[in-house]
Amino acid sequence: MVVQHSAMRKLRVTKSGFIYIIFSIITLSYGLYFGELFASICASGLIVYLLISLIGIIITSFFWKQFDLDIEQKNQNINIKLTNKKGSFPHLLPSINAFFNFIFFTEAGNALSRKLHLETKLNSINSSIQFPNEKRGFFFINNEYIELNDIANFFSFKIHITKKHINEIIIPPKQKETKPLKLSKINKKNSEHKNIIRRNDELYDTRPYFPGDDTRKINWKLYAHTQELNIRQGDFSPPPEDFFTIFITEPVIQKKDTFIIKSFDSFINSINSIAKDIHNNKNTLEVISYNSTKNEITRNLILSDEKNGIEKINTSLAIPQVQILKSKKAYIKQKQLSNQNIRKIIKNFNNCVLCFFMPISFFMDYNKYYIGKNKNNLIMCFGPIQNEKNKSSFIKRFLFENRIDRNNEKKLKILNNKIKNLKNSVNKEGYNAYEI
Repeated sequence: MVVQHSAMRKLRVTKSGFIYIIFSIITLSYGLYFGELFASICASGLIVYLLISLIGIIITSFFWKQFDLDIEQKNQNINIKLTNKKGSFPHLLPSINAFFNFIFFTEAGNALSRKLHLETKLNSINSSIQFPNEKRGFFFINNEYIELNDIANFFSFKIHITKKHINEIIIPPKQKETKPLKLSKINKKNSEHKNIIRRNDELYDTRPYFPGDDTRKINWKLYAHTQELNIRQGDFSPPPEDFFTIFITEPVIQKKDTFIIKSFDSFINSINSIAKDIHNNKNTLEVISYNSTKNEITRNLILSDEKNGIEKINTSLAIPQVQILKSKKAYIKQKQLSNQNIRKIIKNFNNCVLCFFMPISFFMDYNKYYIGKNKNNLIMCFGPIQNEKNKSSFIKRFLFENRIDRNNEKKLKILNNKIKNLKNSVNKEGYNAYEI
């Protein structure tokens, strides 16, 4: 149990409180100047409430000067135990509420990354917060604080906890029903390809490089002649018989769009089902996500017989997020770099690769990335295909649909069309392509 002596405290007027203070002053001035009794009484009552609320929060804050705080994360819950020196719950005056808040971001210190705000009301010694299933991500703590406010939320007194109790949390993707991919033919070719072992002029047994191999054992002399990455065979074990790579590019947009973020979550949910199906069929797979804004690759290897394989898949697929790049110049520059980098990355894989793309950013010219890639070892997956609503009557749209709903419906149709067109285009090139 940790005693909080170094918490930072801050009293402020909320936006609604500021508006009502100005409104009450103007109303009271108007009533006194023109002799309007009703306006004067209403404004006076509002000012009295504001003063009582302010005094109530200040007095309550003295009861919360020192407290013992114990926070524990268990599964998808955060348990909070808060007591004063006497071992009881700190006193709250009538009409004053207390809330515990956690602020997380998917990238530490990056306010443009995905935000998660967890809040629970404190009214007893023990409280808990359950993670929201719809907020998928690998989140890092940004702030922990207790907030005292009045019932009208005119004033707020924040007690910032200087010591962070939770560093990170993971909210895994959901399980989504998806049509199984036809991997049997690909898998057969893949296995045949992996069993090829060459001997070079230095009498080293070599095999194709696989993600996760020790890069120090790459045979660079052989690479200079063949332009293919190979590993010197030594005392380490050969690659598994059935090995798949799941490659995900993180979409890039210029401003936050809730529809795109939710659609990408749906796409990851489908990938989650496919990855778990591959693992449950006793295959080894590696999940790779590419962040083009930072030119970073995150990779996780899940062996076929790994007991915590499902957990590692959940962790791997919690990481990919929609990236926001506001600068137009940076956006255009990144588009060119990303196109080149993706092509280089994929050409280095010699095993079966499942490439997942959501066509909402600048990754549009897919065909040119895979020239020279073995068509039998590549599967292109575009998504997410989402159900479109039946066209409703004008009266129903007018009464029950707002502008955001109508715009999202248009975006959904455009996205579905892009996915279908890309799938057909890639199929014509002779590659395996699916829409999920």
